[in-house]
Amino acid sequence: MKIKIMLSLVFSVVLILVMNKVFAVSSMSLRYEAPESEPDKATLQWIKALPSETIIIGDESASTAEVNAINGIVNYINATFKLEYSIALVIGSGRVAYADSRDKVIFIPISFFEEARQLFSQAGKGDLTQQAVSDAFLHTVLHELGHLLIEMHDIPIVAREEDAADSLATAFMIQFFTNGAQRVEHIAELYGLEREEIKNLRKWDFIGEHSLNIQRHYQMLCHVYGSAPDNYKELKRRVGFTNERADICVDEYQQISQGWLQLLEPHLQK
Repeated sequence: MKIKIMLSLVFSVVLILVMNKVFAVSSMSLRYEAPESEPDKATLQWIKALPSETIIIGDESASTAEVNAINGIVNYINATFKLEYSIALVIGSGRVAYADSRDKVIFIPISFFEEARQLFSQAGKGDLTQQAVSDAFLHTVLHELGHLLIEMHDIPIVAREEDAADSLATAFMIQFFTNGAQRVEHIAELYGLEREEIKNLRKWDFIGEHSLNIQRHYQMLCHVYGSAPDNYKELKRRVGFTNERADICVDEYQQISQGWLQLLEPHLQK
């Protein structure tokens, strides 16, 4: 009798674990860390008011309600991607944005927003500063999510993963976000504003896993142009793309947009 009871208990526990595994829904959640200073408190309030135009999911008839940028990206990710494990988007103190598959977190420091706001303000964005910071934030979250998607779904990457994560964020913003190409222009502009001084470059700048900021700037603009060349003739002229490079931009954008959709198709919500 005792053996039967023990077997029954073991079976019940295993069944519960299996059912939880089958029916558990992994998702992204949002968490704010307590600011460490009064300036950070003020910046955090500004962050929570960042605008976000409607994010398209699939098509214009299936768009989400307009919300702030932070909640908007969380809603978009949960409605778009199948996640193998839940992820926390954390806004807090620190200096570097990163994704950690072990802790299952995407971390964006408050300083990211403040530094972006200062750079865009100094560049004369004026009333567009909030939207520019919002767009840079959205791209950065998708970039960091790209690292986690590559890890959790064992997606093959045959080049530098940082460049692959950039291309994922760019392709998805252009294809699925309202005014997505214009949004990518903002993150490209931010990398342009943060560009390295050529005379100060050292070998360590070339050894790192990231492309140089100025390279990321031009590559994103290349993909913006490539997404709709007839609409971005002025961008081509302003940046100085040759006809040959412009044609390659079109090919590159087709490669990243179609490639990422193909790789992620089994991992997207239907």
